Amino acid sequence: MDHLESNSKLEKIAGQNGEPINLGNDKKGEKKKKKSEEKNGEKKRKINGEERKGKDIAENEAYEYHYKLIKQNSCILKKSLLEWYHKYRRKLPWRNDQPPYTTNINIKNEINKDSDIRNYFLKTQDNTKLDDKGDKKKQNNIIQIKNNVNDNNNNNIEKTQTLIFLDNKILKYENLNKQIESIPKLINQNEEMEKLKLRGYQIYISEVMLQQTKVATVLNYYLKWMNKWPTIFDLTKSNLDDILTEWKGLGYYNRAKNLLECCKIVVNKYNGIFPNNLKLLKDLPGIGNYTAKAISIHLYNSKDICIDTNIIRIFSRITDTINYYGSTILSQHCEEVSKILCTDACNYSDFNQALMDLGSSICNTSPQCSICPLNKYCLIYLKENKKNIKNKRRKINGKINGKINEKIKITLEINQVFNLDHPNNCTLCVKDRNVDIKLVPLARSKKKTNKICLILIIKKSDNYKVNTKENQNKEQLDDYNYLMVKNTDSNLFLMHYLFPFILIENSTPEVYNMHLNSLLYKLNLNNTKSDSFIYVGNFKHVFSHLIYDTYIYTCFVQNSVNIKT
Repeated sequence: MDHLESNSKLEKIAGQNGEPINLGNDKKGEKKKKKSEEKNGEKKRKINGEERKGKDIAENEAYEYHYKLIKQNSCILKKSLLEWYHKYRRKLPWRNDQPPYTTNINIKNEINKDSDIRNYFLKTQDNTKLDDKGDKKKQNNIIQIKNNVNDNNNNNIEKTQTLIFLDNKILKYENLNKQIESIPKLINQNEEMEKLKLRGYQIYISEVMLQQTKVATVLNYYLKWMNKWPTIFDLTKSNLDDILTEWKGLGYYNRAKNLLECCKIVVNKYNGIFPNNLKLLKDLPGIGNYTAKAISIHLYNSKDICIDTNIIRIFSRITDTINYYGSTILSQHCEEVSKILCTDACNYSDFNQALMDLGSSICNTSPQCSICPLNKYCLIYLKENKKNIKNKRRKINGKINGKINEKIKITLEINQVFNLDHPNNCTLCVKDRNVDIKLVPLARSKKKTNKICLILIIKKSDNYKVNTKENQNKEQLDDYNYLMVKNTDSNLFLMHYLFPFILIENSTPEVYNMHLNSLLYKLNLNNTKSDSFIYVGNFKHVFSHLIYDTYIYTCFVQNSVNIKT
């Protein structure tokens, strides 16, 4: 009690004198601290909330700008591209085309027709162009042909109506014919299974061959391959050496090894039919995301798009998205565009092929935007030609037969897009967007790796007698047996017989002998003389990403039991 009384007296004295006295627990101070902390917390929350709102607004503005046009016109876009594709597409064996095959798209005639001023004056009543004066004679027959076509169409409609009527009658007696109908269904199922086996095999072989290889190069290899191994079952009976012989010249020989392993698994595990499942496809040797999608799309018409450099280029341009090749942002952006375009029913196999053909012929590094079937829906092209397009659109007025023309609909949507400015805080694009169409997407400068490649030609001789290096001239190379080693490493030269070689970083010729001796040591061989490595010549071998400064040396190995002739 005395202690409590003394504390209360001290508090009264402190209140009178105005001097703070620290007691054991200052409850008032703790309350003030809590209040200040709560205020600071509320301020931080407000700031974070404002930042989040800013990000959300920026993201919404970016989405509105980049995706709105293709989202509203995805169906018309696909229709326009497929019409162009069926008119100009390449004819290739893995597309089930018959010869003659074409590896390039012939658009020169179309360019010449558009540039010919005579076509402006030589038009029919329905605004179709005539090629030359001789076609004027056909103009008089157009109306008659149209009438005949209409009559034929009416007849066809009547025929289809009668067929539908008959089909409905047949359905009433469906129960009576169950046993008979079950037989052709089984036959059709077997036929479908055989088609899946053959078509899947054709798609897979073509996709693997086309990796990092041009269509013109692949064409002959594919035809020879199919002549030798027409089915997946024929291929699995072969060995790797036979396959590498046929693959010679295509490069990236690891593909051939994985191809054989993959086909064996498909035959043994899936009875020769590639599974309709991306995960199962990616579990197969050598099949990544791209090849798995390609098989799924072309074999099962999956709603998807195989995204490669051609597709990235097209998607970047039609959405006016400026970023670098290989960036994760651009890859995610292309996946988003793919989702937008793959929402409704469509022949996605043809659509993917159409995108490939467009990217290789028109929407390439030297784009021909004026004849592109997608220029009406290409945001980067429309933005650059904004003034010209607006002037042209003013001439289009009204409705046709009480229905709004598709062109007018598209025009209204384009005008809405023109009113949009590119958001400043866009996370999809780089800051500097002042780039020409042909440079989109942006390319980073690739640094090529330089290495020194020392090749050692090892000669076996039982009677090696020489005193000086001068006596060992280059003409002697044909008089001996030489050692070649089968390469089992997973690199560009998989399963090839090569002269022994070693790759080193930039070095001086003084240390070459040391590296060559180490190469012999790995092969369990000894040189007849430690300093008898003879220089033969050098050359530079350039790969897409590597430069090999290659130096060739030769040496003798005498009476070696390790070398078989």
